[in-house]
Amino acid sequence: MAFSGPNPQETARSLFFLNAPGAGSFFVKHFKSLDFFQQVRFLFEKSKAVQEFHNLLLLAAAGVSAPEPIGVIEKGNGLYTETARLFLKNIPDVKSLKDFFTETKPGWKTAVKVVDDAAAFVNLFISK
Repeated sequence: MAFSGPNPQETARSLFFLNAPGAGSFFVKHFKSLDFFQQVRFLFEKSKAVQEFHNLLLLAAAGVSAPEPIGVIEKGNGLYTETARLFLKNIPDVKSLKDFFTETKPGWKTAVKVVDDAAAFVNLFISK
């Protein structure tokens, strides 16, 4: 298996791609509890990875286009979650808005359309 991206051990949340021969490629979000207060919080509620997994399922059920969650892996000491990873189905050729604007340098009309479409998606997201 190979991954690309930031070292998941360095930050509270890292993003990287994982290529698993025979299983395909996945987008992985790595969540790490960095301080005591986060550790206490997760004694009483689900990890951020599990919360996001369930939220993505709810969005899909409500008809909102969202990444497809594949699964969650959590590591803990039996008392609290130390780290968790959310696996998402890889979407080929996906770009962030920042990358889109940096790479394509769209004209003014295209930029306004993209921003309007993004705002419409946020409104749909909030309404669901």
